[in-house]
Amino acid sequence: MNKICMVDLSLSENLKKIPINIRFKIIKELRYCNKYPKYDSIQLYEKISLINKVDKSNIFITNGSDEAIEIIYYLFASTCNEHNNIIVTNNSYNGYEYASKLFNINVIKSNIHILDNKYYETNIIEKINNGTKCVFISNPHNPYGKIMKPSEIIRILDFTCNHNIIVVIDEAYFDFIDVEYKSAVSFIKTYSNLIVLKSFSKSYCMAGLRIGYIISHENTIKKLYQLIGKVIPFNVNRLAIKCATLSLEHNNTFTHYCKKSNNIKYKTYLLLDRYNYEYIKTQTNFILINLHVDVSSICLILEQKYNIKVKDGVIFSLPTYIRIGIGKYNDMKKLINTLNTINEIYNGVFNGKNINYLE
Repeated sequence: MNKICMVDLSLSENLKKIPINIRFKIIKELRYCNKYPKYDSIQLYEKISLINKVDKSNIFITNGSDEAIEIIYYLFASTCNEHNNIIVTNNSYNGYEYASKLFNINVIKSNIHILDNKYYETNIIEKINNGTKCVFISNPHNPYGKIMKPSEIIRILDFTCNHNIIVVIDEAYFDFIDVEYKSAVSFIKTYSNLIVLKSFSKSYCMAGLRIGYIISHENTIKKLYQLIGKVIPFNVNRLAIKCATLSLEHNNTFTHYCKKSNNIKYKTYLLLDRYNYEYIKTQTNFILINLHVDVSSICLILEQKYNIKVKDGVIFSLPTYIRIGIGKYNDMKKLINTLNTINEIYNGVFNGKNINYLE
């Protein structure tokens, strides 16, 4: 009996595999797994420095973005009391808020306003008070997939810099942006309170290796080494370090992967338009779709009956939405055909249109 494969579109993983020539070199690295990765990251720092046009003293390598978020709290948590808080945007990635619970720090949520197919704004500045220690910004936003207007970023940085508030800009999906747009890394020299998070998980196909990095002012990086580096000297394994280093040497390959993912996304827009689904266009490798019903049961049906996993929007406080990662085009067609099938049971409430099927 053949095993039925699950189509997993829930985690926005890059479905491309790391190129085979890189994989062979990583296998060779297994010979040294009895050794701590003490000096192995030197080349990686050099590659990151070159690609981002920053000094090595502006970089701190982490065990994925989740670890990066957690260790940033160490910069201010020791001085916090019941009056202090961090600010996140509504309907955002829950990792920022989850870390706040570990340190028992209050969370204030700002509103997000989608301006058009590209940009969003927030009322972050209006939410800041005397107890605010840190602001977390997802850019591109997860799950809305929009990018923050550059003028809005500068406005927030100007205000927070004058009030000694840390600003964290999470650029995990930055490489999928398909318009001309500057990374917040370009502001590092101007704003000492800015921290930018970068990831190898999405565009570099390394979600399973858990590696990312922080770019910030050298004084902030020094503090991180003092607080964390001495406590966890080997936080990233040598295979992840080797793979990240080699991947940056083949940067054009991964840029091509992102373009291919975007092309499938554009084709998926056309399918969604064809069946009148309400969705949000994004600058990422996922799409947010409004099904106009509580989707928890829909997600279960998709997974248990049709072997398709999608992200339930309830995790973002968007109970009528599903977030779908961009997979193979045939997988996207399968998902939409399946939604059409389920939609018949719900009397067309998903899209208010008669159902036909894709060939």
